[in-house]
Amino acid sequence: MNQKSTLLLVATASFAVGIAVDQVAFSPDEHAQDTGMREAREGARKSGSNSRSETPGAPGTATDSRSNRGQQNKSRDRSQRREEDRFPHSVQQIFEKLNRDQPINFAASSKLINDLPSGMTRRNAIERFASHWGQVDPEAALLWTESLSGREKFSAMEHILHQWARTEPAAAAGYAAQLPNSEHSLHLLQRMTHLWAESDRMAALDWSMAQVDAIRRRQAISGVVSYWAQSEPAEAATFASSIDSPYERREVLEVTARRWANRDVLEALDWAHTLPPGDQQQATKAILREIAERAPAHAASLYEEIATDLTRAQRRDREYRHMAEEVASVWASASPHEAATWALGLPEDGEIRRGAVAAATEQWLRLDNMAAGEWIGTLPQGGPRTEATERLVHNMANTNPESAFAWATSISAEGHRVGLMRHTLERWQVVNPTAARAAFDTANVSPDARRSLGEIFGIDPFHDPPTPSPAPPETDAP
Repeated sequence: MNQKSTLLLVATASFAVGIAVDQVAFSPDEHAQDTGMREAREGARKSGSNSRSETPGAPGTATDSRSNRGQQNKSRDRSQRREEDRFPHSVQQIFEKLNRDQPINFAASSKLINDLPSGMTRRNAIERFASHWGQVDPEAALLWTESLSGREKFSAMEHILHQWARTEPAAAAGYAAQLPNSEHSLHLLQRMTHLWAESDRMAALDWSMAQVDAIRRRQAISGVVSYWAQSEPAEAATFASSIDSPYERREVLEVTARRWANRDVLEALDWAHTLPPGDQQQATKAILREIAERAPAHAASLYEEIATDLTRAQRRDREYRHMAEEVASVWASASPHEAATWALGLPEDGEIRRGAVAAATEQWLRLDNMAAGEWIGTLPQGGPRTEATERLVHNMANTNPESAFAWATSISAEGHRVGLMRHTLERWQVVNPTAARAAFDTANVSPDARRSLGEIFGIDPFHDPPTPSPAPPETDAP
């Protein structure tokens, strides 16, 4: 049996959070499965041994590090004291005892924490209390989190599990794995296996690979690899490439790519180039995103270099369009005008330019829809303007349908124009049917489009009289 096939025996599944997955079907060839698992463990054991034997860097590094940690601890202590000054006196007494390592009744004290009014002070108290209790009795502390809700619950849970993972990482990971799948619980699971890998990478990898639920296994393995790739990215990449399931492999490759890019961008790109199609593009996109979050202009230059070496047919691959969209979207979150300007200069092969402009516009609209609208108005008809206007209409349709409808009617391509008009009218007529009907009656559209849009208002084109188009405005004779 092929070594790659025996490393992980999993069923292909969708790994989008919240989507149901099938149970994993294991191979009946138990000997082959055990062989693959042993090979994976041996690779992890070898790499783990190497990473544990690493020595500090240049002389003076340890001293500088201790000095920096001391300054950080003093700053953190001052910040905590300022927070405690805002707590009620009864809660202040709790933290004074905890700071002196004096015993307290955590169960009784938790009631005082729960009685704090909503706000930042309450959240800070919950997080700090959770960390202290997690060091003493994490299981009891986790039972207390059931009295909390929403973000407070998961924040407290994360602080408790973080403390538990320092002494019993397997127990902390096991607790996270039994939570119902959600964005928060899967984040906790990935964090626990990352912490576990810091002390025993082999055990963390074995446990992660043994998870039956496909989504949890993906998250758990990603947590181990996120730590592994920090110190040994090449070995982590070899492991990631050997995963048989394409969904799982590409997710783990993405984690590896981002970690590697933090160490050495060019090495990471060279490695990504050696991967087969699909995997190569997924890893490259992850690298570009990692760079874009710190230096978006650099990521844009790297993308242009990559695109220069592609044939025109390759540039039409949707994955390369997604790379441009990724860079434009991340860049626009910090500097939307620069990102949008860059996107406008991209080639149109494979609709790369349209996609990037649309991605930048969407981020810009979230930050400042007025400025984004003004910029869209400067674009020539067609191409990127159509895509940008589409994002604008979808952004405004629920909050300002009148303006959204005006933007929709400004598009020159009738197919896009009528589609966006329909999108807006369907939402508008729910909140203000009179205004929506008036806008429809006066819209300048073709007879076919009017019949189609009339269905929104229950107009029967064969029985209801057609609505006359408005008369053109009078003008002075030349």
